[in-house]
Amino acid sequence: KGPFLFGEFGIVDAFYAPVVMRFISYGIVIRDTRIKAYMKRIENHSTVRAWKTGAKKEKAFYESF
Repeated sequence: KGPFLFGEFGIVDAFYAPVVMRFISYGIVIRDTRIKAYMKRIENHSTVRAWKTGAKKEKAFYESF
């Protein structure tokens, strides 16, 4: 009874957000329209958008050995 797995956006959706982002970035083809819609809702959620924006601002850090 809501747009996410258990209604409103919750911990289970936050858990699956990295999986959704991997599917998108790896170009995995999803044919099921319900799954595609869920993935789009995850991708467009304000918290996930903020996470993506923050990640883009990070600088690579390489520790020297």
